[in-house]
Amino acid sequence: MGSDEEMSISLSRSRKLTAAGVSAALALTLAAPIAAVAAPAESVDTIDYLAATYGLPNDHIVETVTYERFEYLLNQEGSFVFLLGGPDEISEEIVEVNAAAKAAGVPAVYNFDPVLDGRSGLDADESFDIRSSEVVKRAGTATRPVELVSILWDNLADNYLNKDTDASQQFTGDPASDPVVFVYNKDRVIEAGDLDVEDRIISAVGQFTGEDAAGYRAALDAALDLPAGLEYGESTQFEFYSEQSNSRHAAQYPNAETHGGPIFDESDAEGFTLQSITYPELEYLLESDGKFLIFFGGTWCHNTRAVIKQINAEAKEQGIDVVYQFDLRLDGFSSDTLHIRDTKSYFADRYGQLANEYLPNLVTQYRLDKSAGQRVDYYADGDRNNELTAAQKLQVPYIIEYDKSNVDALGQSAPVVHEWIKDNNDGTYREFMTEWWYTLGLRGGRATIEAAAGDIAFAAEAVAAIEPFFTAVTSGAATAPKHADVPFPAVTSVSEQSVTVNWQAPRVNGSAITGYKVTLGNPAVATADVPADATSYTFTNVPGGEYTATVAAVTGVGTTAASDASNTVTVVAAQTPGPGENPGPTQPNQPAQPTPQVKQPAATSAKKAKTRITVKAPKQVKASKRAKVRVTVNVVGAKTKAKGKVVIRVGKKKVGTAKVKKGKATVALKKLRGVKLTKRGVAKLQVTYQGNKNFAKSKKNAKIRVVR
Repeated sequence: MGSDEEMSISLSRSRKLTAAGVSAALALTLAAPIAAVAAPAESVDTIDYLAATYGLPNDHIVETVTYERFEYLLNQEGSFVFLLGGPDEISEEIVEVNAAAKAAGVPAVYNFDPVLDGRSGLDADESFDIRSSEVVKRAGTATRPVELVSILWDNLADNYLNKDTDASQQFTGDPASDPVVFVYNKDRVIEAGDLDVEDRIISAVGQFTGEDAAGYRAALDAALDLPAGLEYGESTQFEFYSEQSNSRHAAQYPNAETHGGPIFDESDAEGFTLQSITYPELEYLLESDGKFLIFFGGTWCHNTRAVIKQINAEAKEQGIDVVYQFDLRLDGFSSDTLHIRDTKSYFADRYGQLANEYLPNLVTQYRLDKSAGQRVDYYADGDRNNELTAAQKLQVPYIIEYDKSNVDALGQSAPVVHEWIKDNNDGTYREFMTEWWYTLGLRGGRATIEAAAGDIAFAAEAVAAIEPFFTAVTSGAATAPKHADVPFPAVTSVSEQSVTVNWQAPRVNGSAITGYKVTLGNPAVATADVPADATSYTFTNVPGGEYTATVAAVTGVGTTAASDASNTVTVVAAQTPGPGENPGPTQPNQPAQPTPQVKQPAATSAKKAKTRITVKAPKQVKASKRAKVRVTVNVVGAKTKAKGKVVIRVGKKKVGTAKVKKGKATVALKKLRGVKLTKRGVAKLQVTYQGNKNFAKSKKNAKIRVVR
């Protein structure tokens, strides 16, 4: 859906919005598309984020839940076991909780991490921790502090968790003192005189201090021993999606005769494929090897509800076990700050960097050369000192097949293997945003069924396109190359009879750019072919007059359509040339005239300051633990404190990242299971300070011995 109604290895080609009128990018059409080539069928894979992150056994009973599903569960009948926290808070507890819960016959333990993006340790004004965050909401160029995110915690604490009589079991938002494991029943009350008082927390256990493992396990066993008359409940993914989708549809569109009745029914339950995932799970999936199905959407979105039933049905029909559903609104409801796929979100970098890093060949209906609402602008790493960068903006519902190692028929990287979208065959696309009632052939809010005929026809087209999408997935069809996106140029310099044209290095959607064709004037008075690494061209000896410029990209599948025209500039007519002087700019089919010259644009910023980094890492760490690495970034020859970001990798695998503040960063590494080790069990860390517009990049190596 659009922003009013309704997804990290940064690419060097990411689009940046700069001066000189560059405010968008232009999608260019391929001259000749290449047909997909059949490939052997491959299965669709699944992930186990919890087992990989915490070392849980394969038969564990712990499930992650989003904010929406957590609140949903708090409203369900029965007794439920919840585990509160993320990797920095429950790495010791989760294994014991899983074992104790299984022994007690608990069907499921639901894990909710209040740090919605999984990035712990950030300051309150930068964090997505709903217990403490005070974010800054941007409105145009103005900023003002608000508490949008922490309102989510107040809702949980006031309306659910603290409806209890035991002061020792109160939730204050402090992870050091709040319960970590608790058993909850929304209907539980106790007598207090003549009154029944809510007492929803049946039992609770805090953090494990590391001193008495046997005592902690005994406390868990006691807490999980339900009082007489109570039973443990369990809620399936089908029940969650069914009740949320149906109730939201009925509340928004109560007239079933015109807008249709319930979306899901019991016939959808068996073999249900949809599984909601959190932001950390999505990042883990995108970094994992294999083929995965990712469905962007949410139960709040009426366009998602229009096709969610059919997507589940077709996935089942084609033998697919899991379709991972991710909601770009991290609370399942709110817009602005909590909707990361929105320029207005303070956390837009959570979407922008994800899209640019992992989905470089994503195609969408929105185009970067159009209005600001058709792209997502964000600051890299959330650092407001960085320049704004643009990302392709997808609308929901949107489903893709993802394989980070996939290449298209030309051998170009194409992690988006297939997508469910209408190809208009002219370099543009239309996303299948329709309505539930149109898929049923109903008129909805239209005056007559005839008035809804076009909407109904498009809904039928959207539903019909679901089957071939899944067929392409299960048949292993190859990925066809997509068009390139090239920003429209800006004429930035007019000097005597020369005109300089600048453009931004484009995003490449599957077919590498081998050069550009730059055209001056309409009709053309000069053209030039320039290499792929150029982003500037200067025409000389230009006659007087008004000019615009266009740029086309030359790719492996042909030359794209020309970009939109640049801004108009005026060249003052030169005096009549004397004997032997050049009469004008280079023209097509006039080889006697000199070839236009490429001129590099003048530097616009000072040279970056050199940096050196020092690294302090522990000598060894258990594979089941997370090590902390301290990095200091020194600016050579200056007392200035560096800012930016530190990334640590083992081989090609990213194992940690952190912001640099006042020249220092503490990186909490992921557990080093599965990373490449030397024969002596040593993980070789590649520590990189990424630099920014003021400070140069620097690197340092370190080692940690990994023990079992």
